[in-house]
Amino acid sequence: MLELSLRFESNEKQEHTPIKVSLFRPDTGTSTKQTEYQPPLDDAVLADLRWYSETFSVWPTGPDYLRAENIEARLEDWGRSLLESATREREAAQLWQQFLDAEGESKLVTIDATDPRVLRLPWELLADESGHLFARGLSVRRRLRKTMSMIRLIRIASMPK
Repeated sequence: MLELSLRFESNEKQEHTPIKVSLFRPDTGTSTKQTEYQPPLDDAVLADLRWYSETFSVWPTGPDYLRAENIEARLEDWGRSLLESATREREAAQLWQQFLDAEGESKLVTIDATDPRVLRLPWELLADESGHLFARGLSVRRRLRKTMSMIRLIRIASMPK
């Protein structure tokens, strides 16, 4: 399985600090430099997605169909904005394309982050000009990135008493 890791870093102790992103391909050892990352989807969009997946999908009713259709019509655009936000820089866009163009294996995109502003985003919607990437067999996983404070807590917890 080919993997591409989107590595997000921020100061998890401060809520509004800038987020940095870099891309890393473990099979080739190729990585990009860190660049500024701005989450492209706001609270209103995330609330619509939550309603669509948690409420409408379980109990669809007549008056809600129009709202659901409006959300469905924007899913690909939101997926494209997620991809574009992580691959704005030329180097990142090239590494992304090389990853997609690699043949013969299934593909996995790993979202490495500690910041809830990143982890709460619907990465499964990733899309490009051809449509949603999950339709081409791309899988997405979230992985809680280890931070120095987490490592210190683990060491402290494992010390003999």
